[in-house]
Amino acid sequence: KEMKKIKNLISKLDLIIGKDLFFTGPIPNEQIGPAYAAANIFVNTSETEGICFSFLEAMCFGLPIVTFDVGGNKDVVENGKNGFLVKFGDINNFSKYIIMILTNENLKTNLNKNSYKILKNNFDLNNISKKLINLYYQFFL
Repeated sequence: KEMKKIKNLISKLDLIIGKDLFFTGPIPNEQIGPAYAAANIFVNTSETEGICFSFLEAMCFGLPIVTFDVGGNKDVVENGKNGFLVKFGDINNFSKYIIMILTNENLKTNLNKNSYKILKNNFDLNNISKKLINLYYQFFL
């Protein structure tokens, strides 16, 4: 129901769909990798969220994330390190962070590097296994 408003705003801003921005709709699994690789930033506007698997996918490609601070988002996004967490409904700051990432190459580069590092450190199966084994040793031996 918001698409009409979005298209009116796009027109007011003299943007061109297909050139300046794209609406992909659902993306088949075999095309997910190329879609992430073509992106500059990952944005999620969910009102509620567990640990969003698409965040982890985006982080595989080093994408910075801008999302609302709801649910499990703070378990994946380290504010200011691999993206930004914004108070739910704060559209001004949400937009500010997107623009800041897209216009500041140094910031984007740092967020890109940190995104992949955080993924490997916190969500890589080998690293998680080692941490779990150490935890078992700490409490049970």
